[in-house]
Amino acid sequence: MTRSIAKHVAALQRPTLPMPPMPLTESEMVHYQEVLSGLPSQHHRSAVVRGLCAGVAQALVEIEQASTEIAARGLVVAAAQGPKPNPAVQIRDAATKRLAALASRLKALPSGDARENQRQAAFETGSRGVLPLPAANATGPAPDWAAMAKGLK
Repeated sequence: MTRSIAKHVAALQRPTLPMPPMPLTESEMVHYQEVLSGLPSQHHRSAVVRGLCAGVAQALVEIEQASTEIAARGLVVAAAQGPKPNPAVQIRDAATKRLAALASRLKALPSGDARENQRQAAFETGSRGVLPLPAANATGPAPDWAAMAKGLK
């Protein structure tokens, strides 16, 4: 009984994550919550970020299902015309590529990783031999790139 009470208390203390912009299966929802909870909370309201997280969750589930299928049947399956490659291999490869693309887009968000922020700062200030790019379509105050670049020296 105390275990169920502790479980409910822990659930109440966890921040509530917004729902995905599309319906997800139960296993996709678990991955969605893991991915979204790993991002800074100020991005949780963005429909674009939630859509990317939902896509990542779907790709992860497809990879898991395809890997299970490959483990059960092997890389080559029997067919009427003779042995052929397991279609799950192509499904897994496509899902892996989609996952990499979605993860790359999510990485474009501020990560909170100090080294990544310092590399970006060095790029923006030109301290690594590159020219800084002009801030196009800036929204809000610009980060202090020079102060962050000092951490690299």
